[in-house]
Amino acid sequence: MEGVRDRAFWAGGLLQNGWQDARELSGNKKALDPNDRKQDGEGKFAYYARNDAFTLVVPCLGESKLDDKFNFYGKEVFLSIREHANTTKYRLIVNVDADTDETKGATNPTRNSDAIRHLVETAMTHSELETGSKPPPPRFENGAWLLFDDRCVVQVVRWQTPDSGEIAGVPNKQTLERLVCAAICEAYDTRSEDVETWLREKSRSPKAYAWSYMAGWYAEHGCDDFYREIWRDDDVRPILERQLKAIGAWAIFDTLSHPSA
Repeated sequence: MEGVRDRAFWAGGLLQNGWQDARELSGNKKALDPNDRKQDGEGKFAYYARNDAFTLVVPCLGESKLDDKFNFYGKEVFLSIREHANTTKYRLIVNVDADTDETKGATNPTRNSDAIRHLVETAMTHSELETGSKPPPPRFENGAWLLFDDRCVVQVVRWQTPDSGEIAGVPNKQTLERLVCAAICEAYDTRSEDVETWLREKSRSPKAYAWSYMAGWYAEHGCDDFYREIWRDDDVRPILERQLKAIGAWAIFDTLSHPSA
């Protein structure tokens, strides 16, 4: 995923829906993966579900670094499949802002299908380099790429709202900030006017909007925890879920955020 705010948003959703911080499950406060390897550095967060499923949340700290991160973890998945020879299923989720301004008629998301196809095909070269034989081309089924003998699924989440156009108190650019601000405004319809008044003659960037809501109503939680707190807000959470369903992201998110018992 692009950055630390995305990481915090995923963390809030996972913790709200039954996952546990891997650091809290270990006696020494270290995040260990299922192979007992320490997972820290690079701003990574790690979580376990009740059914022992494991999720690693990794911020890329900028979209320009996403390709390198994807290639690194694509190779990690392939090598893990070869080393452990088990039936474990893997999933790589690419998470970016749509980065379109719907009020100006833009239509192409930052990460279009061709860009994702390139990432997946590059990941398949790990198999060829390790085995010396050309792997079958990756398949695209039900909105996801399947690779490494279908043991790894690659999916894409693009943050955007289901509604286009201008919304009072909400940035125009389709980003995580727009998604979050729109949910807050729907839950608390008087806040949008206050934020619009505050931002008049000031920056109108997506982050400026989000920080305005954070400073005005969630300040005690700080910048990073703001994106977790909105998941704890009983008025905002169902709206977020509805928005994610409308843009097709909830089908991906829900399989992670509601692990089986």
